[in-house]
Order: sequence, then structure tokens, then C-alpha cells
Amino acid sequence: MSWIRWPWPRRKASQTTTTATRQSPTDGAVTTVARSETVSGRLSNSFSNREPCDELLRFARDTLNAQGARVRVEEDDLVIATLPAGGSARYTTTLARARAEDATVLLAEGSAALTALFDEAAQHTRLLALDLGDGGDPVAIALAGVAQLAPHCGRCVGLGGSPARLHATDTPHCAACPLRDGRIVLRREPAGPAAPSTSLQATVTRRWVAESIELTWRVGSSDRQGRHDEWLRIAVDPATGRGLASLTLEQSTGAQAGALNPPDSATLRTGQTQAQSLLAPALDAASVFLQQRTADAYQRRIADVTIQHERLRREQPDQAREITATLERELASIGEVYAIEVEARLEGACLIRSTMAEVALTSSSSSGQDQQAVASLTVDVGRGVVLAPTCIVCGKPTQVAIVCPNGDTLCGDCAQVCASCGRVRCQHCAEATPATTATLTACATCGELTCAACTHACDVCGQPHCSGHLWACKGGDRSLCLRCAALCKTCDAPLCEDHMLTCGVCEDALCMEHALACKQCGQMLCVAHASQCVTCHAPLCATHALACAECGQTMCTQDTFACVGCGRQLCSCAAPTTCATCQITYCSQCRGATDSCPACRSLADATEADLVLLQCAAEHNPTINPRRSWQAGHNARATVFVSRGVGRRSVVVVAPDGEIVGTHATGWLGR
Repeated sequence: MSWIRWPWPRRKASQTTTTATRQSPTDGAVTTVARSETVSGRLSNSFSNREPCDELLRFARDTLNAQGARVRVEEDDLVIATLPAGGSARYTTTLARARAEDATVLLAEGSAALTALFDEAAQHTRLLALDLGDGGDPVAIALAGVAQLAPHCGRCVGLGGSPARLHATDTPHCAACPLRDGRIVLRREPAGPAAPSTSLQATVTRRWVAESIELTWRVGSSDRQGRHDEWLRIAVDPATGRGLASLTLEQSTGAQAGALNPPDSATLRTGQTQAQSLLAPALDAASVFLQQRTADAYQRRIADVTIQHERLRREQPDQAREITATLERELASIGEVYAIEVEARLEGACLIRSTMAEVALTSSSSSGQDQQAVASLTVDVGRGVVLAPTCIVCGKPTQVAIVCPNGDTLCGDCAQVCASCGRVRCQHCAEATPATTATLTACATCGELTCAACTHACDVCGQPHCSGHLWACKGGDRSLCLRCAALCKTCDAPLCEDHMLTCGVCEDALCMEHALACKQCGQMLCVAHASQCVTCHAPLCATHALACAECGQTMCTQDTFACVGCGRQLCSCAAPTTCATCQITYCSQCRGATDSCPACRSLADATEADLVLLQCAAEHNPTINPRRSWQAGHNARATVFVSRGVGRRSVVVVAPDGEIVGTHATGWLGR
């Protein structure tokens, strides 16, 4: 936002001068701090073995020793020093002693004497050197600071527990991740299932002394709401420009005071220049915070002033030029009021000398016969830590290192790892020996890299895929990818075109097991669009599925009962029974309780129309004599004709088209 005044020139580290005999790390010459000739390493008292009883007295003793004074502790509450200039000083934390002795100065929080000691200590610590020594064991440090990839690594980030997967970044994801302990994770190609268990061994190949710079910056940020100061420690390796972890209290406790030489000034200047890039994120974060904190208030103020001047411009159009100039001055004034400032001031610099060791890691089997080189690590013996290895491709340090078969170290972004078997392909080795280095192929579905042994082609499209994105057809042995496979709607089984059936209604894919063929026409149907006959349980399509007029259940044509009496199409719920007179089967509703159909219960003399229908039936059956006396009764689908005589009864059931449905005779005619 253009309204905030960004004082970027102030954000670079400013130089601070200590005393007339002392210079900043940015100056040309470097002078050593004056110290007592009899004091080195941990400062001690040569006049008395007494230990001051108070922390302030111990601080005063150490500060005076650093100035080159001769200090003795006669009482546990009294520190006496002979200063290099020839004077003397007496300090105590007991009020009674300070009142009783005029030359004894009381040290208390906020007192002038303690403030002067603090200032003197700050001046002495603005520029100093420390030797961390080499008391640690590089082999033990290397083995303790390295962790091999666990078999379940990747499970917490949704990778299915595959040992071939690895974090692409150095961020720990789960509570069991060794990155949370500050250890370095090494990942190698997994051995076969029958390979013996291996263990890591370390050997020191060389030692040297390295120098690093630790700078203390005072970052000050101010805006309309006030000023805030914080101190930031940044450690950097001037040889590589690599950021290092600041010294901890435990690491600095055993350090020895070192000497600064004139050539060290160039090292300090180089370290300060390299620390600028590491300091920039902290300055940017402070700037963004202040900007967000004041942005809303600034915008409201700008809006209020702008609206006010716009109203004045409408009311006084003849003074528009003066109002515009006034508005510009108001906006500039508001910008000054809401401006933010961020600056960094260099408070102190420390040159740290530490013993380094190069440690070669090898793995050996349980029998101890087979040994294989794993990686080469750098151990900071003085700090007691293992430095993160550097990727051979991009040159960036990484806490998660992938080791190729030739021993090169790769980061998670540069390493190419087979997603199926975990085989590692190193770009550096591929450029050196391209003929002997196999390439990895990207899966056409997920993009994961797979080696030649784990890459398979789809039998339909021919594109390469990993083993996790190829499926076997349910009806055959063809391998199918996601694009070429059709999934059965019912069981989700993959199907190729040759073994896929399609529902005639929704056109969804079906396998042979879950495709239903209509009993009448053979049309393929899915479960959702297939009906089932209540009697034979055969599948039916919508066209050939009939509904029972009584219960409404589905039935097929073969299992349908068409009642002649009422004309309804019924399923097995009709309970068909034969009429006692015409011997035609009717439903239970038509038969009723008289064992007779509706036509037989309503017989009457045949009409002319009935006789015409009977004459048509006689043409199909010559045994029917239309000249007899006939009675007729009508059902929904047929007409019943009954002729009676002495000792006989003749029954003929005729359909409306003249077709004979059934005949029945009793007596001498029924012989």
C-alpha cells in the first residue's frame, strides 16, 4: 500500500561502536579484549577459594576478571578488586555492610553500580571469540543424530504405509517422526525380504577447525501505537553462507575464551553480509504485522477526509483548486502519522571456532561380513550436532536425505524414487553414466514415478501405469487402466469392452454375474430396472411385466391367469376353481359360494344374438346342434350355452369371436 512509508534503507544492520579502543565487526581492524594474564578459560579467584553467595556478586567477579582486574573474595558477601588503572573497588549485596563501610558499594537491582557493570559487560561482549573445543566423540554423535527410515513412514500423510514414500520437505508430520528430535533421516533402497538385518557403523575420516559467526541484532519496529524492540540471534557459516543453529546454554558453558586476530575482520564482515538474507524474513514479518495492525484505521481516516473535501468541493465549486491542494496536504500528513518503521541494529558479534569431523557411515549385516557405504556426514564436535547433508543436485541442506546406490545424498525434491518398490534413481549418477542408469516412468494416472520392473502397460491404450492403477478385467485376464475400464454398476468390478453388458434402460455397465435378461424378450437389465415375476421369479422388463389386478404384484405372461368370468389378469392369488356346471376355471371371486360362475347363475333363454354366436361355434364343432333349446348366460370373456333334456345336459362355452372355450356333457350325451 502506497500510503505507508517504508523505511527500507533503515532495515539493514547499522554499525555500532563500542569504545575508543574497540571497533565494530564492520570496521577494518579488530582488537582483542583486554584480559588478565593469569586468567584463562573458566575464571577463578587466585586469592581465595570462597564462592560469592549471590548471583550479582558472581556476575561482578566475572566482569572484573574480564577487565583484567585482580579479584579476591574475602567474605561470601564481599568482592574486592584491584583495577588495571591502579584503583580498587569493593562490592557487596548486604545492606548492613554497605552502610558500615564507606568504600563498599551496594549491588542491587536498578542501582547505578550494577548498571555500570552491565554496560561494561555489554561493551566487552560486543565483539568476542569462543573456542568450543573437541571434547565429544564424533562417532557417537553421528550415530545418535541419524535415524533410518521406519517401515511405516508416510502413513501419517495418507501414503498407505508404503516404505517407498518419503517426506518431500523437512517438516515432521507425526509424533513418531525422528525429525522432531532434531535427527537426520536417511533413506536407502529397501533390501529384499530375505536380506539379513543391517546396522550402521561410523568411522572418522578427517578433522578440521571451522569458524562460524553468531550475530545479535536488535530489531526495532514502530508505528502510531508505539515501539517494540526484540533481539534476534543469527548464526551463519561464512564459508558456505549456510544458516546454523544459535549456541545453546549447554554448548556455551564449556566454551573457552578465544583471541581475535586482524584477519578475522574479513570473516566477520563476510558473516554479517550473509546474515542479511537470513535477517530479511524477520524484518518482513515485522513490517507486515505493523501494516495489518494500522491498515483499517488508516483507511477509515483517509475515507473520512476524502468525503469531507468532496462535500466542500460540491458546496464551493469556485474554490475547487484550493480544496484539492488542502486534501493532498491532509493525505500526506495522515501518511506521516500512520507510517511504520522497521530497523535492525547490530548489537554484538561472536566468532565461534569449533572442531569438525567428517564421518563415513557404513552398513553391515548381522554376520558382519557384508559392508556397504551409506553416506558421509559432517559432525560439529564442538556443538555436538550432526549437520544436515547437502543435496548433490540442488546443493540445499536437507534433514531428510535419500541415499542413492552409489552413496550420493539427495533431498526429497530432487530424488526420483519408485513408488512401488522404492528403487532410487540419482540424477547425478544418470548424468555420469547414462547408459547404465535406468530411467523412471511416470504413471499416466497418478504421475508417480516407477521403475521398469514396476511399470506395466494397459492392454487397451498401451500407456504406462504403476501397479496400483491397473486392474484385471473380471471376465478375462486383460489389464485395464482407469480410463479404459468400465465399472460394473453393482459390484464395481473392472470390465473391458468385450465382457461388458449394458442395461437397456440406463445404459450402465454390468458384468455377466449382475446382468439380468428379461424372460420374454432377453433385454439386459440392471437390478434397479428389472422386475421379478412373483411366481417363477424370472426377471422382466417394463414392457413384459404384468401387474395382478387383485394384489398388484408383478407376473409374467406364462404365469398369468385370465379369469373368464370377470376378465381380470391375476397371479396365483386368484385361487382358481372349476365351475360345477360349465367346468371352466374361474377365480374365487367369480365362483363365489355356489360353485357356479356368474354365467351359470344367470342362465336364460338364448336370444337371437346368442343363437347367432352359437351358430358360429357350430361351424367349428359340428356336434353342436343349434336347433335344440338353449339357455345362455354371459361372463366377461365368454357366453355359456346350456341345453337340457331327459337324462342329459350339454354345455358349450363360446368366446365373443365364436371360438369354443370349452364343452361339457352329462347323461347319455356324455358317454
